[in-house]
Amino acid sequence: MPIPPILIYALRRLLQAVPVIILIMVGTFLLLKLAPGDTVDALVGDMGGADAAFIERLRVEYGLDQPVWVQLWRYMAKLATFDFGWSFVYEQPVSTVLMDRLGTTLLLMATSLS
Repeated sequence: MPIPPILIYALRRLLQAVPVIILIMVGTFLLLKLAPGDTVDALVGDMGGADAAFIERLRVEYGLDQPVWVQLWRYMAKLATFDFGWSFVYEQPVSTVLMDRLGTTLLLMATSLS
């Protein structure tokens, strides 16, 4: 039984999307690395400041002391396993925050399409 051409087309398009998605992920990561400051600077700024030893300890804890390629590899590996990290705003895993809002998002999508 031959494979329908539309299925072949859909599979080909999905396979072509993979490198594009990877390129977007790498580009986004690198753009954030080029921006001034980092996550620790933002955290310390929200806390009203901290001493240099505390700042360095946070950078080591979050892996920001590692080379950029190591940080990129960890970022990609965590995204591939759906480990989006911890939300400092909501004080819970980001995946939990996303799942809490998924129902409302799907409802809005469904009503907008009808």
